[in-house]
Order: sequence, then C-alpha cells, then structure tokens
Amino acid sequence: MDLEEAFVVVGACGPYQRRRCGLLLLVQVYLAFQAVLIILIGQIPPAGPTPPRAVSPEVSRRTSPPLPAANGSSVVTEWALGDDAAILVGLASSLYFCGVLLASLVFGQCSDLYGRRRVYLIGLLLDVLGGFASALSPTWRWFCASRLVVGVANGGTALVSFVLLQEYVGSAYWGGTGSLYSAFFALGLVVFAALGVAVRPWRWLTLTANVPGVLLLLASLWMLPESPRWLHSRGRIVEAEKTLSLIARGNVGATSTASLPPPQVQLRPLRGSLMDVGTHPVLRTRTLVMMYTWFVCSLVYYGLTLGVGDLSRDVHMGLALSGLAELPSYPLSLFLINASWCGRRRGLSGFLSCGGIACIAVAALVTLSGEHEVARQYLALAGKLCISAAFSIVYIYTSELYPTSIRNVALGLSSTSSRLGGILAPFIPSLSWVMHSLPFMVLGLAGVSAGCLCLLLPETLRQPLMETLHDLPGPKATHKSYSLLEAGHPNRSFHGDSEDEEDDEELRETRGVPI
Repeated sequence: MDLEEAFVVVGACGPYQRRRCGLLLLVQVYLAFQAVLIILIGQIPPAGPTPPRAVSPEVSRRTSPPLPAANGSSVVTEWALGDDAAILVGLASSLYFCGVLLASLVFGQCSDLYGRRRVYLIGLLLDVLGGFASALSPTWRWFCASRLVVGVANGGTALVSFVLLQEYVGSAYWGGTGSLYSAFFALGLVVFAALGVAVRPWRWLTLTANVPGVLLLLASLWMLPESPRWLHSRGRIVEAEKTLSLIARGNVGATSTASLPPPQVQLRPLRGSLMDVGTHPVLRTRTLVMMYTWFVCSLVYYGLTLGVGDLSRDVHMGLALSGLAELPSYPLSLFLINASWCGRRRGLSGFLSCGGIACIAVAALVTLSGEHEVARQYLALAGKLCISAAFSIVYIYTSELYPTSIRNVALGLSSTSSRLGGILAPFIPSLSWVMHSLPFMVLGLAGVSAGCLCLLLPETLRQPLMETLHDLPGPKATHKSYSLLEAGHPNRSFHGDSEDEEDDEELRETRGVPI
C-alpha cells in the first residue's frame, strides 16, 4: 500500500495525532506572543516628551529619570530612548523580521535534510533562550540582538511546526489543520493582549510570555515523533513503518500491519534543493507565482495590522480587535477551500481580491470627510479578515503544490518572500506623506494583482499528493487541475536524461494525473 493508504489503516486523524497536533497548535499561541511582543513593550509614553538622548541610550538612562509609560514600564522608558524612540523601536521590530527572513532561508532546507522533529526542537529551544535574553537584557543593543535571535527561532519554528502538523495526518485533513494553525496564532494575539493588561512592567511581561515556551519544549521532547512522510521520502522505510505502528497503537490499540513501498522512482536522488526549484520548469513557474502571493499576503497583513491600531486608543484593545478580526476568516476559508465549487485556487484568489478591494475602498473614503471614519474602520477589519484567510490558504496550497521531497524547501523560499513583505510593511504608512490615501491604495492594488495571478495555478483539491519530483505533470496532462502555466513543459527526468513515453504513461496510470 502507498503512504496515504497506510494512513487510512492506522487512522488519518485519530486520538494520537489529535493530541500531537493540539500541542503544535499551542506552540502557535506562544509564537504569536513573541511575534507581537514589541507592540506592548515598545509603547511610547503619550504624555510629555521623553528625556533627550545624551550620547547613547545607556548614558541618557543614567542622567535623566525615565517617564512612566501610560500602562507601565516599556523599553522606551527603561533606556530613555528620547526623540529617537519611534525609530529605535522600529529598528528592533525590523531586526525581528530580518531574523524571520534568515530562518526561512535555512530552516526549510535543514528540516528536509536532517528531519522535521530535530530542527523543530532546535528552533523552539532557541526561541525560549532568546525570549529570556530579551527579558534580562542589560542594554538596548543587547535587547536588539536578542530580538534578532528570537526572529530566527520564531520563524524557523513556525515553518517546521506547520509542516509537522500537516504530515502527522492524512492529506484529507490538511485543510482543517492548516486553518487551525492560523486560528491559534490569531488567538495568541487576543491572549497576549489580555496578558499585557494583567502584567504591565515590560520585563515581567516578557518573562511571563516566555514561560509557555519552556513547557511546550518539554512536552514536545516527550510527545512528538519524526514525520512518517519525511522518513518515507528519504527511503527510511523501516523507521516510517515503526512510526505508523506507534500511531496505530495510539489510535486503535493495535499494531499496524501497513507495509510501505519505496518512494516512486528511487533511481534518482530523493533530496530536494533550491537548485531543483530554479531549474525544473514546472516548479519554477509555480514558485514565482507563489513567491509574489506570499509577499503580498505579508505586506497587506502587516500593513493592515499596523493601521488597525486606530480602532482603539488603547493599544491592548487594538491588538485584541486585530486578532478577533482574524478568527472568523479561518472556518470560512476552511469551508470554501473544501467546497468542490471553490477549492484552493479560487478561494485564495477570491480572498486576496476582496481584501484588495476593501483596501481600495478605504483609500477612496480617506479622501472624503471624517464622517466616514467608522466605515473606514469596518472596511479595514474586513480587509484584515480577507487577508488572514488568504494567509491561511496559502500555507495549505503551497504544501499541496510541491512533492514531499522538496516541500519544505518550497515553503522556506515562499516564506522568504513573505518576510520581505513584512520588512517593507512598516514603511507603507510613510507613503501618506506623498498622498494621504496612497498606503491603502498600494495595499489594495497588491492584493488584487496577486488574486489574479493565483488563477494561473493548478487546483489541488482532492488530487493525489506528490511524493517525488517525478510526480510533476507532463505535456499531455489534461486534468482540470492542470495549470495553463505548465502547458508545454516536458515531463523528462529532472537531471535531463531522456525517458521513453511508455514510462511516463505508466507513471500516470499508477499515480493518476499528478498536479
């Protein structure tokens, strides 16, 4: 039997997998704490100027008494950042996203080479250590360096934990697990806002937010096995069968009798790399579209997150509203992407386009009088809902567009472009200096353009999953899931050696028409 049939035998999403997936979902709450930490601990006191800087934040702190923040101490008052506070806090935030960018370049390929579980545990450990380093920072420079470390660890852990979440269950449940992954991150925003109300001093808030990471790390060491899909894709069949047996015992109380075949066509290397993505014609076209889509998702998501603070004068309430606006998007996206009349491609395209239209509508209202302030706020929330749904779908869709042997590399590459969008997002509000409505206009046009490009990709709903590069489509594929972008691409060996058409036909007959 193949791997999907083996999951049916042992249980596609039984109690054993649900407990492990539940742990990984709780990890997303912790990752959300770290991602938005700077919003609460980097508050600038609204009343009165901070002391002017002397030579450095450290000298200024010694020579001038810090002013209390509106809701407790912050890094701004701790080190008396003065007139440069906004720039320096923005620098710390940018360093975090630079770390996430570095993680997307490294963690994806490392987990494909060395295993999901090992790389995930290393990332979570670094996240915890970086969080404690932030809380105990003696200087501003130390704090900024710790945020870079947290960014690397947070981005890498998020990437690999998502892949583990998907690969622990049968492919029929990928839509549900992907939506829950995003929903728990949004839930983390709401929980962290409440935590910030209860714990005001920034050092205590940072320490309190980091404690769940320690508990989750210990639980992960004890509970999480290696991904059976990764083991199978690397040809480690015996270990994959042992993991499936472990799942079977946890689900139905009996040892699995599933016997896995070797991965399709083992004559070629099983490892995937960035070179594979750049030289394979089908992968190249898919990746270019997905990289732009991920870039836009991140740009619009963080652009709206920064703007949605205007919904409330209290930063805690604004953060909570930002998270609450996301929550309805995930069950809605889950329903639509599993509906035969919608699917992954149309769902992603629709949410991106609707989010972009909402932003364009906000831009139009910005040019009008202040009487439309409430309408602008609701439209901004609607745009946040749509882009959150698109972000949820793009994780699932990307996972299904690529074979197992290169899936994490593709996710890492796509995530890299996403982080570039996150780095640029804080600069979007400055476009209002040119024209007041320009920030929302840029976000809107980006969303609509990405929505149109997504229609060029193939549909993956209820299509067979790919395990190796040889499952990619050939020129004669006529299935409705086949993309127009891929028409005419030859289905030849990845390393350039020619094969008989009979071999191609045999693959299509045994695997179905791949996507």
